[in-house]
Amino acid sequence: MKIETRAMTKDEQYAAVTEKLTLMGIRVPPRGSWKKTMGSMEGSRHLSEAMRLGAEWRAEVNRKSIEELDAHS
Repeated sequence: MKIETRAMTKDEQYAAVTEKLTLMGIRVPPRGSWKKTMGSMEGSRHLSEAMRLGAEWRAEVNRKSIEELDAHS
């Protein structure tokens, strides 16, 4: 007996994983719900501050990484 298999589409993969997680008792938010959340932050002063602080942190980490590379070369 030969069993035919085919690749699952992305939608089928998502549905299978969602079903398994739901059976494990994990609540899975609706697909694409993150887009609504991200859109609601547009124009938020808190988001602007978080973005500014993140940029400062990345610049500092990058500077330290470059200094460390220079010290070891």
